[in-house]
Amino acid sequence: MDAVVAKDRVNMTDAEWQARCDLAALYRISDMYGWTDTIDTHMTVRVPGEPKCFLINNYGDNFEEITASSLVKMDIDGNVYAKDGKFNAAGGLNGRKIELVIRDSKGQPQEAARVARELITSDNCDLLLDAEASSGAFAVHEVARDLGVLVMHTVSETSSLTADPKIRTPLAFRCARQGVHDAIVGGAYAAQVAKEKNLRRWMTVSPDYAYGRDTSSEFMEYLKFFNPSVELVGDVWPKLFQADYTESITRLLQGKPQAVYSALWGGDLTSFIDQASIYGLFNDREFFAVNMADYAVLTAVKNVPNGLHSGNRYLKG
Repeated sequence: MDAVVAKDRVNMTDAEWQARCDLAALYRISDMYGWTDTIDTHMTVRVPGEPKCFLINNYGDNFEEITASSLVKMDIDGNVYAKDGKFNAAGGLNGRKIELVIRDSKGQPQEAARVARELITSDNCDLLLDAEASSGAFAVHEVARDLGVLVMHTVSETSSLTADPKIRTPLAFRCARQGVHDAIVGGAYAAQVAKEKNLRRWMTVSPDYAYGRDTSSEFMEYLKFFNPSVELVGDVWPKLFQADYTESITRLLQGKPQAVYSALWGGDLTSFIDQASIYGLFNDREFFAVNMADYAVLTAVKNVPNGLHSGNRYLKG
């Protein structure tokens, strides 16, 4: 297959080349089974004999395009060991080569703001590629707005990040989907289910930060728009990345909703589902979880509950 065609092996050990072939083959197999999110996910492998270096796909390449020689070698500090790449080889941007400078925010909004400002003022970067979740994206956005530089938000799904006129800047763009997209389509779908099953009492349980609160509010807004008979009887806001959901589950059980909506995601959603199943939260109750059908979550949950409704954007149809 193309993934193992030997090219550009200068100054490369046999062990590194084999690792490249194996990783490229894994990308192609994943593409064959539809386990992709176009360009918005990745797999990596550590370079044999170089514990601080790893291989990763070049951002912008689809899984089906990845070859052994196209993989990027970098270290844990963000330094890239690679040639200029296809873009720069073709002339770059108006004759200027593009350089990628990477900084780790450690998932902390304050650190995200600090390194974003440093990238502009000290490293002389012209564009910020923001890969923060909503908790840090607003901090990066504020820095870009303050310094008047271009910023591309690639992860945050909180609509207000670019829709709120109070923080708007014409230099901010986004390539990630927004929570409102799920809210409109999901709200219309849930409204129809609510009519068919007479689900009037609703509660929400979503992470306590911008994405969770905005997406839940938007979902309920459109649910009521398409089915005015529904009633929101309570909200529960667990902290992001918390381990124990006993208190949240108890409050949901006490509220006695007929249906529950959740914008929890990833490991948080997996933990919540497994813990809530023990308490019987899903017995005789419909559960609408926008991120539940993500492949990683579905395969990690021990017992997928009945009455589950979700959508998916990762697997090919």
